[in-house]
Amino acid sequence: MFLRILLVVGFTLMVLGSIDPLEGCVLILAGSVLCAFVSHRSASRHRRTVLLSTILITLGVAVLFLLTAMGGVGGNSTHSTWWLLLAAPYPLGWILGLITGVLCLREAFRRGRAVPAAN
Repeated sequence: MFLRILLVVGFTLMVLGSIDPLEGCVLILAGSVLCAFVSHRSASRHRRTVLLSTILITLGVAVLFLLTAMGGVGGNSTHSTWWLLLAAPYPLGWILGLITGVLCLREAFRRGRAVPAAN
């Protein structure tokens, strides 16, 4: 039951972060990590895909923070907007995370519990 609540909280964080994906990247990352933890702990069949999306989101957010620390891109910055291609894993992982988050939620609520009886 507790893992199912964590899964709902993680997915909710990912959806709330989508209101403003640049400012909400920390919420999206936190929600993705929660979903990955729960899917691993509950032995979900989607756990590898959720982990992949978490890795992609982490890499993309790290690049966003690095680009911000370097002075940003475009405008008055010395870096062209092409540098943003390095952050492409972030939206890809985010979309993948939302899709697999729905699948994990469906699986958890169909099963009636988040942890298999063998544990």
